[in-house]
Amino acid sequence: MISDKILYKVAYLYYIEGLTQNEIAQKLNFSRNKIMTFLKKGKGKGIIEIKVNPVNEDLADLEIKLAKKYNLKECIIVDSSGNLEYLYKEMASELSLLLEKYVQNDYIIGITYGKTIRKIINEIQLDSINKNNIKVVPLMGGTGITDSIKYNSNIIASQLSEKIRGTSYIIHAPAISDSIDIKKKLESSPPVKLVYDLINKMNIAIVTVGSIDADDAIVRSGEIGIKEYNDLKNLGIVGEICFNFLDKSGNNIITEISKKIISASLESIKNTNIKILLSFSEKKINIILSVLYAKLIDIFITDKDTASLLIKNNFN
Repeated sequence: MISDKILYKVAYLYYIEGLTQNEIAQKLNFSRNKIMTFLKKGKGKGIIEIKVNPVNEDLADLEIKLAKKYNLKECIIVDSSGNLEYLYKEMASELSLLLEKYVQNDYIIGITYGKTIRKIINEIQLDSINKNNIKVVPLMGGTGITDSIKYNSNIIASQLSEKIRGTSYIIHAPAISDSIDIKKKLESSPPVKLVYDLINKMNIAIVTVGSIDADDAIVRSGEIGIKEYNDLKNLGIVGEICFNFLDKSGNNIITEISKKIISASLESIKNTNIKILLSFSEKKINIILSVLYAKLIDIFITDKDTASLLIKNNFN
């Protein structure tokens, strides 16, 4: 019969000293299987008690509930109590940890446009990532005709590439072309076709969403006018992801604008191994829900207020 003293000693060496089970087996002259048995017995006799203390119990609980509700691989929630700049820094910190965990040599990373993405990439620190031959591609053509040009996907891809010490690519075309014929010509040109080929092979997609709102990026950037904005609203469209328009149920709605858009397709995003959505705010709840219903993403970084609203899910 093994004494409690031995069980205690094994537990101390494993949990306090940090020795491996093999090291303890060699030290005490037992087999590794015996050490595993001793640890199990130690738990059964109350000698070992394991307690998990989350840094923020409320956030950890929300993450678990939200991931389960929407079948997400991971859900990461940051505190909403600070100002916007604090929120961007917290989201950037979480995104950097994800990239550190997932990025491998020869990976292709796609990234979209928008204020949220730009602010987060401004804050992100990726010094710990030391991988070779990383390619960063924009997920859509250029956007913006005024100050909003700084939220252009090409510019953000270049910024991320510099921080991760990779190679960035550019889509030499507008996000919305003047006609369907012009779109076809641009997409068949070698520079654009090259980026499209990379998008179809990407390993990680970093995206945000835009609501169909007069103050949102797609309108603010000048890409669509007020008439086109009203037409989208009348079609029941609640928002867009890479200028792919969705209704509240997650259906892709093809419009006249859609036929002229130069961007990653929903299929290319969905087929990507790791799809990270960065988004928050009550006004974007419907488009976030739409993306979740469509199962377009598997990792979601948001804030506590947005997560709480999504758990309630009383929006229609």
